[in-house]
Amino acid sequence: MSETFQFVKWALEQGCKLRSATYPLDINDDRLGILELTHHFAFTLRNPDLRHEDVAIISHRLVGDFKINWEDMNGPFIGGAQIPSTGILLSKTFGPYGGLDAILEMCKGCPANTLRAEPAGCTGYLNRDPDSEYTEKQLQRIVARLGIREQLNGILPNTKPMWHGLWIESPIPKKALPLFHRIFTEFHAETQLETPKSARKHEERLRCFSKFKRAIELALKHDLRLHVSLPPPGHMGYGYYTTFSHCPRCKADAWAKRWQRKYSSEPQTCRVCGASFTLADTAKRRRMRDQDDEAELEKLLGPERYRKFVIDYLQSRGATLESAEATMKEVEATDARGAENRARHKEKGTAWRRFLREKIYAGLTRIPPPPEECEDIQDKPDPEDPYHFWFEGLALEEALKRASALGIECSYIVHASTNLELDRNVSIENSSPLDVLTSMQTEGCGEKFHAFFKPTAEYY
Repeated sequence: MSETFQFVKWALEQGCKLRSATYPLDINDDRLGILELTHHFAFTLRNPDLRHEDVAIISHRLVGDFKINWEDMNGPFIGGAQIPSTGILLSKTFGPYGGLDAILEMCKGCPANTLRAEPAGCTGYLNRDPDSEYTEKQLQRIVARLGIREQLNGILPNTKPMWHGLWIESPIPKKALPLFHRIFTEFHAETQLETPKSARKHEERLRCFSKFKRAIELALKHDLRLHVSLPPPGHMGYGYYTTFSHCPRCKADAWAKRWQRKYSSEPQTCRVCGASFTLADTAKRRRMRDQDDEAELEKLLGPERYRKFVIDYLQSRGATLESAEATMKEVEATDARGAENRARHKEKGTAWRRFLREKIYAGLTRIPPPPEECEDIQDKPDPEDPYHFWFEGLALEEALKRASALGIECSYIVHASTNLELDRNVSIENSSPLDVLTSMQTEGCGEKFHAFFKPTAEYY
């Protein structure tokens, strides 16, 4: 769970079989698919050590008695074994496009490829925080030193912070490209002189600036359009990708209160670029695809084929057949224990929900849940799941009394109102749940209530 990074995405416009019909005209098109995948795993795809049989290996799993080398966190683990955990099936993924070798060859000769040794070098990103004081000071300093402020202001929108204004126009105006090249040459030079806290992150930042500089050079040399996009602020977690309220023009955070059930439709003025927008139009939430699950090799290959694949992989890296089979047996035993624990946890969760329905909420009149205006329309909760039960005040009061009599703790009480100022999410700390409910009602809360009850040990 974490907030998403507002890293600039860029792509040179060049037709090829890896691109969707709209890319890069719409650089955020969800159908990027194969191009984004090829770019994201470019190092893996061109590295023979990370390929085995028909698999390009994305990540490994540590097995056995291993230790972390605290002297070099980026170095290898000590002891144990590493087995492929997630990956890409090359024939399935790249077969429809002529195969991986054909793609590597195509990208090698492409005029839009900034890194001829890697596939999909026509796209990339810049890992800078748009609202960072350091980024703003550095950009202002570079622009002042180059003496190009008036030229920039005559071509691009004037924003504060300045970083947001660089990415409003897409593709980048042709007459702005030489200015961008000068700016990012300076960014690259200054970054080289920095004393890094992390060598790996420092190398990645230099690589990003170098690729973008090269993209600008190729755009100028071959008259290619360079598309850019600054993503909006957001969060990934709890199974959702959440987009926070933001200016749709410059993608600046609206700095509105987050995680509200609904947002105002009153026009707002962007603090960065001056554009007009509404909070309600830009706050979104949608379910995330579990991409890690999709890349699990055991699911892609099937249990038997995966077992043979791992044993063969370990042998190709120097293990004996006996030790490879022993490693695989340990993996299977660990997975079996994990499956048992998950099944037991699911069973307890089902029993707890049944307890809530039969002992806490039985006979109480439920009311419809409040509308989730930021939800995808298909993300409807199970109406029989007590975690989504809502009540009027008197019914919830009865539920709280029943829970107290049974020794069940209430963790918090929620109130949803048509008046946003009366929305509440109150933790139960030093007061009793009934006192908290009474206090909320005294404040004017009298619409839809929900309570979260803490499972007892036998259900947890």
